[in-house]
Amino acid sequence: AQKCDVVVKSDDVILDINEPIGKYQLNLSNPYDRAVASELLDLVAADPTLEFSKFDLSDSKDLSKRSTPLSLIKSRENISTLNSENQAEVDRLTKIVNIASDSEKIEEVFDIFDKDKSGQLDPIEFQRMLYMLGFDSSEEKVTAVMTTLDADGDCINLDECGEYIHNVNKTAQAHIKELTTYPCFKLSSSTDRYIPSNSGYLSIEVIEILEGCNPEDRSCLTKYQCIHIIEAAVRTMNPGLMIKYAIENVMLYLDESQILFNYLITYEDTKVLVL
Repeated sequence: AQKCDVVVKSDDVILDINEPIGKYQLNLSNPYDRAVASELLDLVAADPTLEFSKFDLSDSKDLSKRSTPLSLIKSRENISTLNSENQAEVDRLTKIVNIASDSEKIEEVFDIFDKDKSGQLDPIEFQRMLYMLGFDSSEEKVTAVMTTLDADGDCINLDECGEYIHNVNKTAQAHIKELTTYPCFKLSSSTDRYIPSNSGYLSIEVIEILEGCNPEDRSCLTKYQCIHIIEAAVRTMNPGLMIKYAIENVMLYLDESQILFNYLITYEDTKVLVL
């Protein structure tokens, strides 16, 4: 069933949830059309490769008359109740966030695993710390992380341990957000999730967010690279401009684009207007 193609349709409207790109004329007094509008909102909110190029509301079926473009903003809504598995993961990640927020706690964790009190964690001690924090503690992971933190990769000191915990803290906070909220749209004038009413007419167009870029420039990037650039750029005020710049002028590789966008967008609410 997971591999089934799902297409919902009426005489006037067809929605393929696997290929939602297209134009839609919806009568909100019709329950089916309302369901299609809601499904499109959910699909585009959850997919970083899609956006609305048009989302207009009108009182008349003739959408050319008195049509009002709705200013929609991607946002997230809190999940009221988590299942036991997700709650356990949130609890684990919250523990990491709490440790990272206090330098004394970081030092306490370091001291717990610095068994010989040398002021250094050797690979075995660091491996035990990773295991306690619930991270991948395989030998390969330990070697990779320690080499990143320390040029020799044989031991890490308290400062390097703190650097690692602060780095995983960012990942932990992002993952907590993913587990405790879900993507949605809100009107720019409201703090509540936007839900189509049962009256009026909607004219909607869904496009791929990279549609405006030169196809020749796009062809040099893998799909994974495109999605990475999109996910970083959609957090800005003008994602289209950011993506276009990244692809056409910089030709960034995956790691380079991550460094650039992480530098530009320190916090999620930061708006990058000019690159």
